[in-house]
Amino acid sequence: MEAKQTIYRFLTMSLLLCFYEISLSKNTVAGFPMTVLSKFSILLYLCLMQNPQANNPLHGITLEMMLNHLVAHYGWETMSEYVNIRCFQYDPSIKSSLTFLRKTPWARAKVEQLYLMSLND
Repeated sequence: MEAKQTIYRFLTMSLLLCFYEISLSKNTVAGFPMTVLSKFSILLYLCLMQNPQANNPLHGITLEMMLNHLVAHYGWETMSEYVNIRCFQYDPSIKSSLTFLRKTPWARAKVEQLYLMSLND
C-alpha cells in the first residue's frame, strides 16, 4: 500500500511541477500569487498530502476480487441468502455473476455491502 501512495505522490508532484512551470508566465500557481508559493512549499504540501482513497476499503478491489473472496468466505448458498439474485442461486459462477453485477448497480451495491461485512467477520 505504501508503494502505491509513493507512486501517487510522485505523479502528483510531477504534474503540479509541470503546471508550476507553465504558470510561471502568469505569475500564479493554482490561483495563488507566486510570492505566496514556491517550488519548495508545493513539494512540501504534496509530500504531506493524504491519499484521497486512504479511508475507502473498496479502493483497488475489483468486482472479481470481491466475488472470489465472498465465495471463499461464505460460499454460493450463503451468498444467495444475503443477496437474492439468480446468478448466485442457480448454476452460480464467477463469470455469470460478473456479467450480471456489471449491468445491475443495485445488485453490485449489495455485493459491495456484503464484502465490507465479510471484512469485519
